[in-house]
Amino acid sequence: MKVVKILSNENIECGVFHIHNLKPFDHVGLQKAAENVDVVISIEEHVLNGGLGSIILESFSDNGLSKKVIRLGIPDIFSEKYGSQDILMEKYGLNSENIIKVTQEYLSNNN
Repeated sequence: MKVVKILSNENIECGVFHIHNLKPFDHVGLQKAAENVDVVISIEEHVLNGGLGSIILESFSDNGLSKKVIRLGIPDIFSEKYGSQDILMEKYGLNSENIIKVTQEYLSNNN
């Protein structure tokens, strides 16, 4: 929500579609939420492979939607970084600052 507030102050319209479980997946809700957007950014505290972003891409493909999807998550590697959840989120760019940066970069390169 912090990201939404900061980006809205920069006249960037965005919203949050909170997905609290992957199975069963809310394909209809996702399609409705993504109807009028240019880009979907998935943010997950999970390995990217087979995670939320992958399910979003599959859902779009299966339902004939063509949307840009940016996936933020943990790469499929053995982490050599240890510590608190906050330390790991920082390491893998799952913090507000990086989400804002990724969004701004995408928009500046695609407008």
